[in-house]
Amino acid sequence: NHPQLGKLEIGGWKRKFIAPVALAFHERHTQEAALADFKDLLLKRLGRPEDPETEDRAEAMLRMIEERSGLIHEPSPGRYSFPHLTFQEYLAAWSLGEQDDYAGHLPGRAGDPWWREVILLEAAHLSVSSDERTSRFIDRLLTCARPRSPEHYRNLVLAAQCLVFCNRDHVEWDLWQCVTEE
Repeated sequence: NHPQLGKLEIGGWKRKFIAPVALAFHERHTQEAALADFKDLLLKRLGRPEDPETEDRAEAMLRMIEERSGLIHEPSPGRYSFPHLTFQEYLAAWSLGEQDDYAGHLPGRAGDPWWREVILLEAAHLSVSSDERTSRFIDRLLTCARPRSPEHYRNLVLAAQCLVFCNRDHVEWDLWQCVTEE
């Protein structure tokens, strides 16, 4: 137990608090941030950001995650990042997959190479918990571009790559056939 963290649940808390930070990094198209920015993102997750005790907890959480898990590190004084872009992408995908509107981001991101791995990892994450959500995600990827447009074919390739990550058993058969036949 870390004295500054108090009664914070430990089971899964690192991912719960650090995944939205990874998503925020990814949305900013960056891999690192100043300590103050990183703490602000954690404070939003803890609630009551104006409370000095909450700020102490955020800093303690940041240090604990850095020291014990290796999910973040300090590559230069006062700057924090994930040790590898893949960690950031995985956590951003997990964060998106946990949202109610888990596919809402696809129209604006499906064609952006920066988001490719996040989309693939989100599909894989969804396939672990819900075949229906996985199918809706891939279907949304297919329908967010005008039929027969270059964007449609680009998204079709991405959808096929998602299928590879998901396994046929986790996607509705009609959708699987649609992607593989087209």
